[in-house]
Amino acid sequence: MNNWLSKYTSIPLYSMVVVSNPTAFIQTNSKDSSILEQIIHQNYLSFQINKIDDSIFSESLSDDGLTALIKAWKKQNKPLAVSILKRFSIEKEEITKGVTCSHGNYTPLERINASWYCPLCKSKNKNEHIHALKDYYYLFGKTINNKQVREFLHIQSSSLATRIMSKIELKKKGTRKDNEYYLDIKILNKLTKGELQCVSSSKITY
Repeated sequence: MNNWLSKYTSIPLYSMVVVSNPTAFIQTNSKDSSILEQIIHQNYLSFQINKIDDSIFSESLSDDGLTALIKAWKKQNKPLAVSILKRFSIEKEEITKGVTCSHGNYTPLERINASWYCPLCKSKNKNEHIHALKDYYYLFGKTINNKQVREFLHIQSSSLATRIMSKIELKKKGTRKDNEYYLDIKILNKLTKGELQCVSSSKITY
C-alpha cells in the first residue's frame, strides 16, 4: 500500500492491532516499546487516533490531489477472486445440492405448486432458490446452465428450470435448450435485500 500511495502522495500510513477483549494482557519480548503503541485495547482506539491526528500538522494532499487519488483508487480496485473450494480443499461432491430452508435450515426443499415447501417447519416460499443461486455463484462461479440449475436446485424438469431462471433478469447466451445464464450477484442480492449475504453452511458436508 505504501508503494502504491507513494506514486500519488506522501500521506503517512499507520497500522494498529486492536484487541477487543478488555481483560487481555498485552506484553512483548521486544525491547522496542513502540510496539505497544501499535497493539492496543479497543478502549484506547479513539485516543490513539486523536494522538495521530494531532501529530499531523499540515495537509498532505490538496483537494485536486484527493480527487485524483480517489479516481486512481477506483480504477485499480478489483474484487478479490477466490475459489472457496480450492482455498479450503473442498471437493464438489461434498457440496449438498438442493434449496435450503432459511427458517429450519433443511435441505432439500420440495417444489410444490410453484413454491418451495419445507417438510421440517412446514413453511412455503416462492423465492428460496435465490439463496441457492447465490451459493452457486460463490462456490462455482458466475455462469450456470439449465442442467446445472436442475442439479443444484435438485429438480428434474428442464422446463421448470427455464421458468425459474427466466423470472430473474439475468443475461444469457445460447439456444433455449442450452442457455447459459450469467449470475449477477447485485441482482440476486436485491432479491434478498436485508438478509445475510454468505454461503450457507448447510451446503458443505463435514
